[in-house]
Amino acid sequence: MNRDTESYAGDRLLTNISSIVACGDGSVLAVSLGQGVYRICPERGWQKLNDGLPPKATINRLQLCGPSIYACTDSGLFELDGDGWLDHSLTVPCYQITSAGGMQLAATSYGLWSYSGHGWSQLSGTDSIVYDAMVAPQYVIVGHDKGIAVYDRYMSAWTDVALEAGVTSLAIYRGHVIGASAAGKLVVGNKQGGYDGYRFGRMFVYRVVQSADRVYVCTDKGLYRLVSFGGGVRMVAYRLDCPVTDVDEYEGMLYVATLFRGVQRIAK
Repeated sequence: MNRDTESYAGDRLLTNISSIVACGDGSVLAVSLGQGVYRICPERGWQKLNDGLPPKATINRLQLCGPSIYACTDSGLFELDGDGWLDHSLTVPCYQITSAGGMQLAATSYGLWSYSGHGWSQLSGTDSIVYDAMVAPQYVIVGHDKGIAVYDRYMSAWTDVALEAGVTSLAIYRGHVIGASAAGKLVVGNKQGGYDGYRFGRMFVYRVVQSADRVYVCTDKGLYRLVSFGGGVRMVAYRLDCPVTDVDEYEGMLYVATLFRGVQRIAK
């Protein structure tokens, strides 16, 4: 895709950006490895946003869940409150948070945890290191350190699929379960309970990101979007030839986290 890109933050660039969330007020929250969280807005400048976070916490991901923004860290889960962070009482290393039906699910180093207003509790059947979770009408799909697990909510039963490497992020595209593996492959479900891993030359897939009905693929060669092709899927590239670690979209714009070029902005 031949789309023009621009630096979102002007002349000053944060490097090693690992996660990003586009906010409704026109600002962007970004994690710079080793420096913490920043709120970035070209009109209002830069603001470091680490109050309430443990001083040496590693932030695995920023995540918009419902109306709130969360920091998933190696010291637990924290919720943004104004210009600081509140401890969400989950103190195990956390990688992702999602919600469905009034219940929050957290992917952690000690399995999948749920929160329904009365505190956090660990769900049975998920003792592995869980990196990501998605909720479908009938299923909860989990990416963990050994592959993918699926929980049938109607049957109350887990099914585990062991893969050659763990699955660190998940998405769903046209009925296919899509994942990024710890080995840098794109994982694609075949709709029959099996999964295939694809390597594209020397490309390393960092993350897949779900945004409404679109799925973006963040790689060390740039940003891609999945499209349907011959009953399966293929990747189409955006013009951004640098390592991309995360992406978010807001009001027709893509906000892209890169390792070496700060926050980039692309028209969808």
